Amino acid sequence: MSHGRPLRQLSEERKALVYFGYGLMALGFILFFSTFISGISSFGNFSNFEGRARSEGMRAIFGIILLAAGSGLSRVGKLGLAGSGVKPDPEQAAQDLEPWARAGGHVIGSALEEIPAAQKAMEALDSKGAATTKAAIKVRCPTCRALNDETAKFCNQCGKEI
Repeated sequence: MSHGRPLRQLSEERKALVYFGYGLMALGFILFFSTFISGISSFGNFSNFEGRARSEGMRAIFGIILLAAGSGLSRVGKLGLAGSGVKPDPEQAAQDLEPWARAGGHVIGSALEEIPAAQKAMEALDSKGAATTKAAIKVRCPTCRALNDETAKFCNQCGKEI
């Protein structure tokens, strides 16, 4: 069983967004972590305590903000607007998540190739001309975040309109 189809590559814009997000996360981590280094290096020194505390506090807060923003941007870059849940469009979400869904299928397929019983079962299915199954697409409810069928008009958990 060979998975010869190459993975669809992310667009250059989405790759750039992922790397930009990683850069923001790295900068945020450095800013946040630097407050601990500053605190340790000036331990016991109370001259200009108020100014240093204000500076370290602002660095820590700004670092956390950069970490969160970078994480969000890299997620949107990896999964797309709809795939990351920012834009409620199931058809676009399926397109955005296609590289990851296909990669997951390749990983599972490669693992199944290593199991002799699974190989025999797949050969038996292939020899009978079994139809391939269609991937199920789920839509996340914007209210309660529960997963619903793609065709659902209302959430199966909270009942709100999707």
